[in-house]
Amino acid sequence: MFDFRQRPDLQDNKPEIPEDLPKEKLGFKDLLALVIAQYVIILPMTFIAVIIAILVMLFITKVWLR
Repeated sequence: MFDFRQRPDLQDNKPEIPEDLPKEKLGFKDLLALVIAQYVIILPMTFIAVIIAILVMLFITKVWLR
């Protein structure tokens, strides 16, 4: 039913990224670009969430509680 034998392809402990690749240091402009990209993604979602919350509150107070 279950095959509990060790698979040879899973026993290789070689890293996914080769060690001889040169390391790149992120500069200020790169970090600033990452921060701006995060805000571009997060801000519209928060605005939509706030608008939905306001509409739900208005619906509850104006329509449902009558």
